[in-house]
Amino acid sequence: MENFFNLKFKSNHKKNGAMREQVRTKYEMVDGMGSEREVFEFSYALCKLLKPAYVLETGTWKGHCALYICKALKEDGVGGKLITIEYDEDKFAEAKETLASQGFQDQSVCVLGDSANFDYSALMSPGSKFGLAYFDCGDREFAFKNVHDRGLVDNETIFLLHDTTIAGNGGSIGVARNEAFRIPNDIMQVKLFINVTPRGIMLGKLNKESKK
Repeated sequence: MENFFNLKFKSNHKKNGAMREQVRTKYEMVDGMGSEREVFEFSYALCKLLKPAYVLETGTWKGHCALYICKALKEDGVGGKLITIEYDEDKFAEAKETLASQGFQDQSVCVLGDSANFDYSALMSPGSKFGLAYFDCGDREFAFKNVHDRGLVDNETIFLLHDTTIAGNGGSIGVARNEAFRIPNDIMQVKLFINVTPRGIMLGKLNKESKK
């Protein structure tokens, strides 16, 4: 496979009547269903800053964002690992092959399963937590509850949520929380909400009072 990071991305987003033309054409994508390349690059930057021992990604899709995360982990050389989960067998196989073709076998563990109930602890060192948790799956509420209730995230974990903009109203913190994620205010604090991308992203942290 050609080096993914040298590929030319498409300059327009999949058409959605609720999105303004200038917004759709500003951001780049591999295809009409994946995340924006700018979101990949943001994930890469977060990993470079945080240098997490473990990163969680729910919703691997074709492995494009996973590539950027693994690139950051490999460049840092401190042994960080991405655990990425996908429920679709075909997408899982494609993502696993893509990561291997780019030389990221040591930085990634691809899981075929349901993010709402998979136990990641067997893939982690005892007592470890996810330093960064990236939710890009359909049932993010349940994917979050799974790792939260298992004690795999804590007050140091940074949460990155994709698809937080609801088409048609431009997005807001209330919309992101109540419609796209449904996590109560007493569990997670919104730290940064960015709705300038077509699909939106949000950063959050657990409230210090939050308990399993």
